[in-house]
Amino acid sequence: MTDAYVKWSPGPETAWTIGRQGVRFTLDGSTSSLVLPTIDRSFISYNIGLIEESIPGISFEGDRGKWFYRTGVFTAGAADPYFGKMNAGLLGLVSTGWHFDEQWGLQKAFVRADYLLLGDDPQNGTGTPQMFCRNNQQALSLNGQFSQGPWTLNVDLCASQGQGTQSDLKGLEFEPIYDLNPDWQLVFRYTYLESKLNNGVFMTRYESWVTAGRGDQYQEYYLGLNRYFYGHKLKWMLAVEHARMRDRAADGGAYNGWGLTSGFRVSW
Repeated sequence: MTDAYVKWSPGPETAWTIGRQGVRFTLDGSTSSLVLPTIDRSFISYNIGLIEESIPGISFEGDRGKWFYRTGVFTAGAADPYFGKMNAGLLGLVSTGWHFDEQWGLQKAFVRADYLLLGDDPQNGTGTPQMFCRNNQQALSLNGQFSQGPWTLNVDLCASQGQGTQSDLKGLEFEPIYDLNPDWQLVFRYTYLESKLNNGVFMTRYESWVTAGRGDQYQEYYLGLNRYFYGHKLKWMLAVEHARMRDRAADGGAYNGWGLTSGFRVSW
């Protein structure tokens, strides 16, 4: 189950949502997987952000002119395919931002700050098929998106303070996008992630098939080509990436390799 919620809008500018829903932390984490310009979310979203796109909880959101905001409380308990065990700490979110398109003369421009606070509990970050979130005591993301003509620039600066065995982390995502025409798109992404402790950075999906180890510093260069046949509802994606993981502990997490990924994505 991805989404299962009830939403109530007492007015045109506010809404309450209860149930399993997107938390929307970090720039990639707040973007639906259906409309991502890259094949997968970045390492920042997977390590500092939330592993699952949707988590059970309650949230309130709204906007006033150029200002928009969102706040919510979610479970960090042991995960399962449905609503989780709800047997651990609570995860609180405060997110606020401002649209600058008119002031900066751009088609689209916003800057947003996201803040997460997680209670301490041994059941945080556990469960199957994968945990809802990392055991970060608190995390902050300062992100923005800027578009003009065929160009779009996505930027995300993140940092987290871990608890228990979870290391402190800091990272950067820099993602320029260029629309060749309405059907073809080029995407470049640079990702940097570093942990304070050894083995603080987890591999994501494809690299984890090569090595299950962990490291302390990760860098990725991603170049993608997207072909849109019917917008994001039917698209073909091709990506070439080079990734490097440093492993000071020298216990199997070092990685230096190229990846080629291609696939069709369909949604409705």
